[in-house]
Amino acid sequence: LVAGAEVVTDQAQNALLKTLEEPPPRTLILLTAAAGRALLPTVRSRCAVLRLPPLPAAEILRLASEGGRDPLEAGLLAAAAAGDSAAVEEAAEEKVPEASAAIARAFRPWGGNRREDPLEGIAEVTVWVKGRGGTLEGQRRRMRLMLRLMLAVHAPGGASVLPADLAAAYNGLPAGARRARLRALGEA
Repeated sequence: LVAGAEVVTDQAQNALLKTLEEPPPRTLILLTAAAGRALLPTVRSRCAVLRLPPLPAAEILRLASEGGRDPLEAGLLAAAAAGDSAAVEEAAEEKVPEASAAIARAFRPWGGNRREDPLEGIAEVTVWVKGRGGTLEGQRRRMRLMLRLMLAVHAPGGASVLPADLAAAYNGLPAGARRARLRALGEA
């Protein structure tokens, strides 16, 4: 079992190729990856893909609520995990709930009639991600968590898991602005 194979270095993936091509008798090699495209094409071509659906939101919320977390914190962790049970603890370790103020600024209503970048405000989130330091891969992981959380806000009822000020900022956006931000976040 190679769990989280998407973070294995290219050199390690290349070293694994021979074993994938000719595994020992009666051996099954299982690679798990949250982002299959992160694996080298040569590795992907030697694997059979089995896509597993994300866990239901209620199950992720139950996992996030364990340990006596308050409902708001659990909701933020569950939203950032986006159906991945392992990501709940990852989001807790990365202190994702502390970033809710930065996310709230990313969803503040646009002023007047001027056109603004749909991702204006995401700079606040990237500053938080970089400010936590660590390796580039760690920063990417934190940014993925934050993007998942920002995307989760757009799901039906998604704003309900957020702090009141963040939910109000999101609900105050015109529908066109929400759609523009959702498209921009999806592309990000």
